Amino acid sequence: MPLIGPLWAWLVGLLGSVVSSVTTWLVAKMAYEKAVHYAIVTAFLIAAFSLFLGLTISVKTMLFAARVSMPDSLGQATYFLPGSIAQIFATIVTARVSMSVYQWTVTTMKAYVPSIGNFGQGMRL
Repeated sequence: MPLIGPLWAWLVGLLGSVVSSVTTWLVAKMAYEKAVHYAIVTAFLIAAFSLFLGLTISVKTMLFAARVSMPDSLGQATYFLPGSIAQIFATIVTARVSMSVYQWTVTTMKAYVPSIGNFGQGMRL
């Protein structure tokens, strides 16, 4: 009987160590993959917002420059465009370009995290 006590304690310690290490590995893997997904989404949002803002400002500047630099008869034609033409144009271009940036980011990140699979690859605009 004196041999069973230390052996039992050693087996319980071994089992606890194995369960602890497996759990730590699983949590670290899940945290890493979540961090990668957050990085992808953040990169997408930053790229989309920057592109939208830049295009909106450039289209508004282009329309103002056309009104000022063209002859009056041609410059007056720009007033018939809707007031939100810059935002409409910027939204369309941003949606197309940001989808390409997003797919490129997912493809690049698949090299580092193979478990992403085909996430985000089936979407097309």
